[in-house]
Amino acid sequence: MKYLQVDTDRDEKLSSNEVKQIETPIDFKSTTITLTEGAQLFPPKSTAAQYSLLRRQVAVLLCATSIFFDGINLSLSGPFFPEEAVKKGLTLTEIGWVTASFDMTSLVSSFFVASCISPKNITFFYLVGVIWCAVSVATFGWSARATGADSFFHLSLASRLVNGVGASLLQNTALPIAGRLFPQNMGMMTAIIHTSLGLGLVIGPSMGSLLIPIGGYEFPFLMTGLAEGVAFIAAIFIIPSKFVGGPLKSTFRTTEFVKFLVKPKVWIFIFPSLMLFSTTGFRDSAFALYFQDYLGLSQEDTGYAFMACSGAFFIAAPLYGILVGHGYGVYILLVAQATAWISMLLFYLPKWIDPFENTYYALGILAAIGFLASAVFNPHYLIVEKIALSEGYKNVQEIKTLAAGSYNLLSSSSRAIGAFLFGGLINEKIGFYNTCLCYCGILLVTGTIQIVYFIHYKLVKRQFYGFEVVVKGPNEMSIETDGVKEGQVSKTNIKNQILTSISRSYNLHQM
Repeated sequence: MKYLQVDTDRDEKLSSNEVKQIETPIDFKSTTITLTEGAQLFPPKSTAAQYSLLRRQVAVLLCATSIFFDGINLSLSGPFFPEEAVKKGLTLTEIGWVTASFDMTSLVSSFFVASCISPKNITFFYLVGVIWCAVSVATFGWSARATGADSFFHLSLASRLVNGVGASLLQNTALPIAGRLFPQNMGMMTAIIHTSLGLGLVIGPSMGSLLIPIGGYEFPFLMTGLAEGVAFIAAIFIIPSKFVGGPLKSTFRTTEFVKFLVKPKVWIFIFPSLMLFSTTGFRDSAFALYFQDYLGLSQEDTGYAFMACSGAFFIAAPLYGILVGHGYGVYILLVAQATAWISMLLFYLPKWIDPFENTYYALGILAAIGFLASAVFNPHYLIVEKIALSEGYKNVQEIKTLAAGSYNLLSSSSRAIGAFLFGGLINEKIGFYNTCLCYCGILLVTGTIQIVYFIHYKLVKRQFYGFEVVVKGPNEMSIETDGVKEGQVSKTNIKNQILTSISRSYNLHQM
């Protein structure tokens, strides 16, 4: 039995497997807990201690590279696939199916991965994800050589479905691997991985515009697959084959997540955010044809046009991140919900005002959609944590798992809805401009619902009544509370949650 000695006003031993309540007042601003001499939060046998600094840095670089290619995979199809599909004779609904399939399989498979992943097999899942993405993205490009609409549709759909599974594997393993290699720099690892994804989203369309004139439609997809194949070979020799210590099985339970989602206070919040973020799926499915059919842009110029949206998303993300860190996440989301319907209304106006039907006008609206999507994405995680706390969830690890699950639900299902329902079915029935008007009305209603929701539940406050266990060194970590005041949250509950976090952190960082 391993013990951690906790320095408080009253000495008490805390087992790594058992949490004991300490009847000591908690400093609600910040509490630093120092382990006694001889105790180590990161034992000498941890994975991070077994490998050189250079090897761990290269391993993190490979994880970031795989996520970078994941971003390219995600952004390459939007500007270029619809035109190629139209040439092959596909309908708008079929284009929507192919575009949405990536996100649908990514969402479904993520639950399976989350329930199966462990320190012993995380590298295996990561490597499978890399090679899976490499083969599927190359196959997606090669599908252009298929003769006949049916063959092209089925091959594109199958490769995109497989690509979604590979992307799910990468998204669920790359960051945990980087975090285990540098457990004391988890914040930096998170920033590196997310920045790599953002760069891939920005570079993908422009890379396609450069490579398609050289080698045709399939060339950028084939080159991306080849580069991922090289990264796969390097990862086999660099990334540790397994991580020692830690729990052998994940504590994630899909049923618990479903129970959380069906709570009215949860789904009423998530649904309006889901509808707003679905505009990115609508963009990938319908905007390329709009630029080419209505504005007369070439396939290569369409790729550059898409950079307006992904570039705005990438630029806004760190700015919103700073504001969210200062407690303004709710305000960012409310502003986005109050204005999102305007972007779709502006896309409808060129139907009646001819001067508005020009490239610069459309690029401006695309950039606005990027800023709005980022405004929904950034604060979502912390707001869901806040809702979980208000719903009575006490276990910190469970709260973070629920927040992460809803985060993945938002990103995957919303893009699938936007691509298939709006970009495919509705767009084919009523046309692009009328679809934008339909979107405008829906966003106006859902945005109003979310604004009323925040006011009704009194969530329009800067405080997030939660806390974070922050590792400060091999023998020290701090418990930082944010906005918690005496009388608002039970001291006993906070103390028990903090001690649970310490115990879990001790186990977690032995990986």
